Amino acid sequence: MVFRWRHEGAVLRGQLSAPTPGWLAVGFNDAERLRGTCFVMAQVSEAPPRLELRRAAVPDHGPVADAQVQRDLVLVSDSFGGGASRLDFDLPHRSGDALGVNLRAGAATYLMLAWSRSTDFGHHSAFREHQRVIL
Repeated sequence: MVFRWRHEGAVLRGQLSAPTPGWLAVGFNDAERLRGTCFVMAQVSEAPPRLELRRAAVPDHGPVADAQVQRDLVLVSDSFGGGASRLDFDLPHRSGDALGVNLRAGAATYLMLAWSRSTDFGHHSAFREHQRVIL
């Protein structure tokens, strides 16, 4: 699984790929734990592609209720081929403020990477790890 990012102005531009036809996710948290992680979750192997901001409330997770923050998340492009899913998305830094996570350049965060073999967002991950990074 690979996550690449860059900042353009006040926007975090992310590129996420994983070896799965199921969902994939990248999340942000101030601590190395799943609970409270805000994450971008997507499935792109079936039409139409699906993209949401979600928050982990272990053992479950659900969509972020803030409609404006959901609208701020933009699917720039998506693809599925050779058993791998890929998406490019934009998420404004201000969305992180509303979610309680710092998405600005230079911010320290625990990055969560996860994927599932299933396109069902309720299905558990086949892979998940957390890494401390500087955005």
